[in-house]
Amino acid sequence: MPTQRWFMVVMLSCLLIPSVSCAADVSLLEKQITSLKEQVILLQRSLLSQNILKATTTHGGSALVPAVLMDDVRIGSSGSSVAIVQLVLAQQSSSIYPEKVVSGYYGMLTAQAVKRFERVQGLPETGVISGDTKKKFNEAIQQAKIFMSGPNYYCTTTNIQGLSFKGHRSYVPLCAGLVPSSGFDTQGLMQVATGSPAFFYVDVYDVGSVGAKIALGVDRPVKVIAYYAPTTERLSDISLSVESHVFQKIHTLNMSSLRKGVSYNVYVLVTDVSGNMATSSVKSFKTIADIDTSPPRILDVRARDVATSSVTISWRTSEVSQKKLYIAPLRGFSIGTAKTYQSQVYTTSHAFSIYGLSPETEYIFVIESEDVKGNRSQSDRWSFKTLDNDLLSPIFLSVVAVPRAEGVAEVKVVTNEPTAVAIHYGNSDPLDIGTAFYQQSATKSTTHAFSLAGLQQKSVYRLVLSAVDRVGNRATSTQYSVTAY
Repeated sequence: MPTQRWFMVVMLSCLLIPSVSCAADVSLLEKQITSLKEQVILLQRSLLSQNILKATTTHGGSALVPAVLMDDVRIGSSGSSVAIVQLVLAQQSSSIYPEKVVSGYYGMLTAQAVKRFERVQGLPETGVISGDTKKKFNEAIQQAKIFMSGPNYYCTTTNIQGLSFKGHRSYVPLCAGLVPSSGFDTQGLMQVATGSPAFFYVDVYDVGSVGAKIALGVDRPVKVIAYYAPTTERLSDISLSVESHVFQKIHTLNMSSLRKGVSYNVYVLVTDVSGNMATSSVKSFKTIADIDTSPPRILDVRARDVATSSVTISWRTSEVSQKKLYIAPLRGFSIGTAKTYQSQVYTTSHAFSIYGLSPETEYIFVIESEDVKGNRSQSDRWSFKTLDNDLLSPIFLSVVAVPRAEGVAEVKVVTNEPTAVAIHYGNSDPLDIGTAFYQQSATKSTTHAFSLAGLQQKSVYRLVLSAVDRVGNRATSTQYSVTAY
């Protein structure tokens, strides 16, 4: 090594030329050697992280490497490096960073916390993470067990209490699924165990001349990026792309900037909140060369009157058209195997009432409309979940009726589950429901209050209540009474 040869030259000079001042030179060289070693370690870690991530991402896997700060960080900086700094500060004594704000932005709170960190470490209080301060932070990162997978994902194996998260990230995920045999291996690498997201379906639809949509359903909340390119070009991560950073199980993405009459390939890469990734198979489609007329637009799609085994799906179209509906459970959804409902009547208002569904199940449905000229359009993927199989009638836990003012009484009702409640009241005994007065509280709740006005003074009124829960189970109360002032 060059530093070793310089070190030997200085040592020989000390031995052969007594007049040379050796102590200062040797001390300086030792500091330079130490500094160079530290820089080599940091560079090796960075290169290792880049090479491993590039290799594993190509095969649809993921890897975590210990986080490391390479660049200086100061007031005005932002991004994952700042968030990692704030995570390290949050794991220190509460007197260093009591706010525990992980925002990804380096402001005055973070700068003051860094100064307190430097004071504890015996360093000059600069508030800037560089030099010796950066060295101390990298040591603290190792102790805090913070890892990275690419520039925008980081996690920790330590559950930090009391953090306050701001900005786009709602939490810092724990590094789930890590399987180290005894901490780090010789390269400082920890691999993520198997557990990649599973695709339920990936469909390309609504293909036009310059655009198309891709829809997918996955077994867990994920963010997604779709890469697409003409079949004559190599499909890679530098192709055209569209992405969503919202973690959810069902995604619909719009592919734009397509060329007319061209065949395309597309695939999607999904990542869950723990960093586990999966890549779909490649789908192919061809854009329309020319559009003579426009297909009907599908508007105001609604899944209403959802019950344990039924639902009504309604929509309207921008012009008269026939209707077709595909519906199936989310798990294993496919247009080709979905149950189909259709009507050849041309109209702008459409609805299907569907029965025989499974309770407490998430369903996907797709609408297809065709106008009189044969132009066809297909909706986005829509979803709903049927209610649980509740067969029990609601129970009245409490009914309290008291007079409040002249000719006015108040009735308060409590049920064991959310219900809509109606009250019948009158002077007959027993109460004649057919001739009784009537009020209703249609909002489904466990508590209801009624104000009965216009009552005859000193008269006794009988009350009977009825309740309906969210799946249609009904209950009728016993008869109650209240005497008006």
